[in-house]
Amino acid sequence: MADPSLIDVLVRFLTVLLSTAVLWPFTLMLVGYDIWKNRRITFLLVILESILWTFTFYLPQALRAVLNELILFAGFKWGLGFRTARSFAALIVFHIVVTLPADLIAWIVFLYAFHISPAEFYTSHTLQLLYPWTFVPVYLLLIYIGYRRGWCIFREVSYFKLKAGLLAIPFVQLLLLYIVIAEDMGNPHFRMDATSPVTIAYLLVALAVAVSLYSLWRTFQYAGREAFIQAQEKAALEMEDRVNAIRAQRHDFINHIQILLALLQENRIPEMREYVKSILREVESTE
Repeated sequence: MADPSLIDVLVRFLTVLLSTAVLWPFTLMLVGYDIWKNRRITFLLVILESILWTFTFYLPQALRAVLNELILFAGFKWGLGFRTARSFAALIVFHIVVTLPADLIAWIVFLYAFHISPAEFYTSHTLQLLYPWTFVPVYLLLIYIGYRRGWCIFREVSYFKLKAGLLAIPFVQLLLLYIVIAEDMGNPHFRMDATSPVTIAYLLVALAVAVSLYSLWRTFQYAGREAFIQAQEKAALEMEDRVNAIRAQRHDFINHIQILLALLQENRIPEMREYVKSILREVESTE
């Protein structure tokens, strides 16, 4: 790849920034992160990720793909404080649920609606700047609706611990598939032929990954329900302990009242005063 000009870098940055500004918040919303409450850190990470992804774009494809995933993972884990398993879940949601449909929309618009070839696209700054606008309005609407209605795919990750190994395996498969497909999609002379063996192989591998991810998601749903039931049982036991403690306090309180009443009836005021002081000392010692 030839050395990029300043205009090339600026166009790339604006394109990545606009895309990331909708893809990143949409992903966070779908993994149970409150993007509005944490809008400042979300905004800062969008800027940082866009800058880093702009410069990795000019690296070899395989290296670029790996670095992009590391940057994205670091943003989830250390930027937002996600656990490792939740970070892998966010990566999978980012690629399968969020980014893949956006790329498909964009390429359908360019290739089939306006008959713009990849060679024309990669040599035109105007087309590159228009690229995010093929899906940004739709995604902004989805983010607004989803946030208002509480859309979430991996809500259960917030209250039970996922094993990162379960998510790492399909993620590696997804990363390898992404590297291979992106290598062709980034080629200005790329042509999508539905009857070619390569295209069929892509579709079969993508289908296998999709089935694997669906099975994994169903497993998480079941595990989430089990964890929720266990959490409810634990809460019920804690509530029972609190009720028993209140009953014990009530019993002690009644005993103190009866003793004070007996002392009062016998007009034993000094002893009554000492008993009250002893109760106060007992209460203060337990604080």
